[in-house]
Parts: sequence; C-alpha cells; structure tokens
Amino acid sequence: MAYQRQRMWVDRERYVPLKQELYAKAGKLLKSMELKDVVQVQGRWFPTTMIYKDMLKQGKGTEFRITNIKFDQKIPDYIFTKASLKQ
Repeated sequence: MAYQRQRMWVDRERYVPLKQELYAKAGKLLKSMELKDVVQVQGRWFPTTMIYKDMLKQGKGTEFRITNIKFDQKIPDYIFTKASLKQ
C-alpha cells in the first residue's frame, strides 16, 4: 500500500528515527511506528525496540525487539544465488 504522506521524527544528535506516521490520501492516520531503546553498536546508533501499530485496528500493535546485531559482516556470494534464495 502506498501512503500519501508521512511524518518522521529524527534524533538530531544521533540521526536515528524515533517515530513515523503514515497517512492516507484523505489525511487519516493509518500506521504508526515508534522506535526506542537506542544503543550504540559498532559506532552506529540503532533502535533496538520497534512498535508497529495499525491505527485502523484495536490492540497495542506489534513489538519487535533486536537482541543481537552485527554490522559489516562478510556474507558469502553463494547466499545470493537463486538456488539459495529458494530454500
């Protein structure tokens, strides 16, 4: 689904997104995402908790937590072959 407009809040010091809202053409808020628990990993600031919410549905939304992350890891070329991606 394409969204007509979005608003994003970004931490000016660490350049990390903190919140995002996605709107329909009519201006109605459809989705929201909150990013928090920002930590520094390998010199980069990264949110480790993300909460996605469909504003048209009841409930608290979906919480996604990253407990372990590594950047700049070498990935073997064979991982990106068609045969490997079909698995």
